[in-house]
Amino acid sequence: MDDILFPVPAVTHDFSGPNAELVSVERAAEIVMASARKAAAEDVALTDALGRILMESIKADADFPRFDQVIMDGVAVACDSAREGNRLTITGVQRAGMDRLHLTDHGTCFEVMAGAIVPDGAECIIPYADVEIEEGDIRLVTLKTVPRALDRFVHWKGADRQTGDILIAAGTEITAAEIAVAASVGKSYLRVARIPRVAVITTGDELVAVTAKPLPYQIRESNSYAISIILKKVGVECDRFHLPDDPEVIASSIAEWTMTYDVLLFSGGVSKGVGDYLPGVLKNFGVQPLFHGVSQRPGKPFWFGIKPESAHGDLIVFALPGNPVSSFVCAYRYCLPWLEKSFGRAPRVREFARLGSAVTVTGDLTHFVPVRLTVSPDGTTIAEPQTLHGAGDQAALLTADAFVELPQGGTEFPPGSTYPIIRYR
Repeated sequence: MDDILFPVPAVTHDFSGPNAELVSVERAAEIVMASARKAAAEDVALTDALGRILMESIKADADFPRFDQVIMDGVAVACDSAREGNRLTITGVQRAGMDRLHLTDHGTCFEVMAGAIVPDGAECIIPYADVEIEEGDIRLVTLKTVPRALDRFVHWKGADRQTGDILIAAGTEITAAEIAVAASVGKSYLRVARIPRVAVITTGDELVAVTAKPLPYQIRESNSYAISIILKKVGVECDRFHLPDDPEVIASSIAEWTMTYDVLLFSGGVSKGVGDYLPGVLKNFGVQPLFHGVSQRPGKPFWFGIKPESAHGDLIVFALPGNPVSSFVCAYRYCLPWLEKSFGRAPRVREFARLGSAVTVTGDLTHFVPVRLTVSPDGTTIAEPQTLHGAGDQAALLTADAFVELPQGGTEFPPGSTYPIIRYR
């Protein structure tokens, strides 16, 4: 069973009335992140480990490299034979992948291939470019020049790492580099943090399938596609569902999904309209609301809660507003960081940008304003505000690259002032 990392603050806010108390963006993020799970472990095939978080340390099972290795095609000689003008007899070829040859006569040498083991008795490699080979019944080689560092073309055993050294520390995000090193020490499976199982659920009678032709009072459902792609970028595969505005259907579906999923991520049905049944159904089902309503625009009706000790540990429930820009902002600001922390990924470094133009806002809220990003000649990221016609203006996302987070308490934000950004492009 998964554990909660920290005690979750017992803070509940009612969004049901006009004077309802709202939590700040910072407090909402604190409460959400405090509920992050301690990641469970699972073993996955090496080929499926890309982007996962390692939960074991990978150690060298041998020295790196495993043997004294030739790194340049040429001839292998004893150091006291490595003199300019010397003529040596070639008595064999040390190829990559063959057992070590033995050089017993200092008047002889071996041809060697890159990747081969250095022959016994040989101490330096002279590249082909620095020798002249005479072909005949007996093949001879004349050393034209000799490098000052006689061992420069040998990668000596254990020069990189020693047997037992930790090569990859637990907690590392796995890239192609980690996969290559793990393969080199014989790890066909890796122990990684298990990714939470997530269901993304939209609600609303006004929504129809992407393939349907909406009636004049309907719209095509898009939020679940956006959210699932946002989460897929960090390796979280989601199942998508849709629910009508029917409390009985919502309740029976939640009961079923709690047997399968670790996280239920809703979009819609969470405000205070006549058909917004979700908060009440969740509360009746035993999900403890930790807050309902955040002092931000867009995304104010955001709801978050936990149902303790469900089938797979504590069930986490995100209920995002249904307006597409609100849902988009909340997914990036709260859901994505929670998921990354819950499968062991290090926190992202917050990015900042300077406003390219002044912004004026109304309402004592934190404002997320879409911005297009550019980079000035001095390397500063510039955020140019874009027009947003409310939380339903989904097309505004197409002209922007990020949201700038303007703090609560201000109304005028001058050009050149610096604020955090949430990059989505």
